[in-house]
Amino acid sequence: MTIIYGFSRSDIDLLHKSPDFITLQTNNCVVNQIDKMYLEFINDITLEKNQFIENKSYELERLQEKINKLHEEFDNLNKSKDLDLEQIKEQKNKFLQFIGFFKKWYLEQYLWPNKFKKINAIIENTEKELFDFKKNPEIIFINRQKTLLNKIKILEELKSDILYKKAKMEIETLDELSKFNSEVIVLCGVTINDKKISQIKKLKLKSLKIDFVVVCNKGIFLINVNTDDVDLNKKGNTEFKKIEVAKEIIEIFLKFKLNSKNIAITDSRIIGIIIEKSKIFYNEELPIKILNLENLNCEINNHQDCLFKKEVSDIAYLLNNYTIQK
Repeated sequence: MTIIYGFSRSDIDLLHKSPDFITLQTNNCVVNQIDKMYLEFINDITLEKNQFIENKSYELERLQEKINKLHEEFDNLNKSKDLDLEQIKEQKNKFLQFIGFFKKWYLEQYLWPNKFKKINAIIENTEKELFDFKKNPEIIFINRQKTLLNKIKILEELKSDILYKKAKMEIETLDELSKFNSEVIVLCGVTINDKKISQIKKLKLKSLKIDFVVVCNKGIFLINVNTDDVDLNKKGNTEFKKIEVAKEIIEIFLKFKLNSKNIAITDSRIIGIIIEKSKIFYNEELPIKILNLENLNCEINNHQDCLFKKEVSDIAYLLNNYTIQK
């Protein structure tokens, strides 16, 4: 199985953009976790809705019964109030009559008004809920499932984000690359921040970012995933420039770091690849390979051997220091 170092850059960026309720295990991909949770939430909300519809008549009876009990409680409260006042009025002991005067004032001004206000509010809310339930049960269901529906909405917004699309394609690319044997090394989210980069032909570039670098005896493959709506047949587009610059930087960077006398790093051994999902015709004369995902592994396998095992190991060991980690 392919040796993989680091993690998909877009997937890590998606993790930072995701809400707290998305729990992530060590080896899980965020984009797959989003898909899994979204499907679970959709199934949950469907089940809840079906149960809600099936229990509609029961819910109506339950609310009506609750209202009846509340009115009964209100009546009992009135009786209790009258009984307390009657007991205070019947006191013959002068001291108890004096205490009863203040007790009667407290009961009439504070205790009973608060109790009646509280139960009246519950009755009004329950009656409103019953009325709304009869008029529009859908609203009641939405209110009861607000938390779950909000989570579904958040996940839908994430799934429509360009970052999600990018992460999805990167994970699919990584899954395809993982089909190689252990002699192939894949480095994910390679980011090189080095002062030497800015000195290369005075490039205005602070760092180099590559989605995947594949290192094996077939060469060094720099792979970027394209999600922008651009015509990749046009040589001057941004995606081409990224890979062309990356090829030049990687060649100089590796020679500088690994000592070119001991390692055979030349332009012909560094291959730039752009992964594009759309199945359209590409110009074979372009210096950068534009491939559909299903052709990626064949493209790598079709190259002649050009690196020794020690060279592959040295290059991978160096670039592993620049992979994205969680």
